[in-house]
Amino acid sequence: MVINERGQKKTIVFCAHKGEDDHITGAENYLLFLMKEMQKHNHCILISPIHSMLTSKVKKLAIQVLITPYPMSWQLWKPDETLTKQQKQLLSDPSQKQLVSIIKQKKADLVIVNTCVNPIPALAAKQLGVPVVWIISEVITKNLFTKQAVSFINQYSNWIIGVSYAVLKPFHQANLHQKTFVLYPTVELKQLQLPLMKRNREIFRHKLRLKNTDLLVGCIAAYFSPIKGFDHFIKVAVSLCIKHHHVHFLLIGKPTDKAFYRKCKRLIDQSRNKHKFHLLQFETNIYSVYPAVDIIVIPSLVDEGFSLVCQESLFSAKPVVAYQSGGLIEQFRITNNEHFIVEKGNVPVLENKVSQLITNPNLRQKVGEENRVAAMNNFGVDHFRQQLHFIFRKVFNN
Repeated sequence: MVINERGQKKTIVFCAHKGEDDHITGAENYLLFLMKEMQKHNHCILISPIHSMLTSKVKKLAIQVLITPYPMSWQLWKPDETLTKQQKQLLSDPSQKQLVSIIKQKKADLVIVNTCVNPIPALAAKQLGVPVVWIISEVITKNLFTKQAVSFINQYSNWIIGVSYAVLKPFHQANLHQKTFVLYPTVELKQLQLPLMKRNREIFRHKLRLKNTDLLVGCIAAYFSPIKGFDHFIKVAVSLCIKHHHVHFLLIGKPTDKAFYRKCKRLIDQSRNKHKFHLLQFETNIYSVYPAVDIIVIPSLVDEGFSLVCQESLFSAKPVVAYQSGGLIEQFRITNNEHFIVEKGNVPVLENKVSQLITNPNLRQKVGEENRVAAMNNFGVDHFRQQLHFIFRKVFNN
C-alpha cells in the first residue's frame, strides 16, 4: 500500500477518452485492467467524458465514476498544420475548469491520462501541480508535425507509459528515455474461460452452421474500417475459398465507414462462395469467439500500438498471421512468430502464410500451443504486475 502525506491511501484519478456504449476498445480494456490492479492498494476514481461500456464495467468494480464532458484532440495522434491552433484552443477550453475542480476536490495524488488524444485532463492536473502519467496506446503519425505533438505531451506529463516500444519511438527520438516506461498489455486467464473453451467452440460454430470438419479463419477488430485491412482479408479469403472448400471466414467489427462496408459486402457477394463468409458486429464476450476460430489474421494497414486481438489470440492458443504494423512486429518477435508476419499490403504472401496453416493441421496445433506458452511467459499477468510495481515505485518515490 502506498500512503500519501495525509496518512491515507494514494488517490489516483484515471481519465478516459471518449468511449461508446456498445463495445470496448483495446485501450479501454488496458485502462480497466490497470484500475483493477491499482485499486488493491490505492483509492481510484475514473473521470470520463461520456457514459460508455468502460464506465459500466468500472462501476462493477465499486470504483467511483464521474462524468464530465471534455474534447479529444485527434491532431495529437495525426498531427498536421492545424496543431498549433488546436493547442491554443485546448489551453482555453472551458471543460478544463470543471476538471480542475474535480481533481482538486478529490485531492488527487496522481492523474493517469489514457491515450494520446486526451490532453485536457493533463492540462488540468498541471494547473494544480498534480503529477501526470500519460498512457500512450497509439503510434503517432510520423510527419513534419510529429515533434510538436511529442513536445506537447512531454510538457504536460511527468511520466509516459507506452503499450509498446513502437508507440514510444518518437519520444525516444526526442531523448525522453528517462520519463518513459513500457508496460505491455496482458490477458487474465479467467477471461479466456478455459474450462468452457470446448463448449464455447461448439456453441459458436453451431450458430454459424459449421461442420466439425470445417475450418474457420477470422479477422476481428472493434471497428470494421479500411485501416484494419478487412478488404485485404476478403481478397485472401475469396482466393482461398476456391482452393480449400472446407474453409469458412469470419469478420467481426462495428461498421463505422458505411461506404467501405458496402464495398466489402460487394466483394463477398461477387464471389462464388459468399455462403462461406460470416459478418458479425462487435461481440461483447469476445472470449467465447476465439475457441471457435482456427486461424486469426490481422491485416492492419495502420501501425498498431499493440494489438489486443493478437494478444488474446496468442493466449487462446491460436496461430496468427499479420502485417508488419507497429507493435505487432514486437509481439511476433517476442513470441518467435516472425515466419507469420508479412510486409504490410502484400496480399499474395499473406494468403500463402494462411494457406500453410490451412493445409497443415499439425503445424496449426504446434504453433497455437507454442503461442500460448510464449504469451504466458512474456505477457502474463505476473509479468505485468512486476513491471507495474516497478513503474509506480519510481513514480511515487519521485
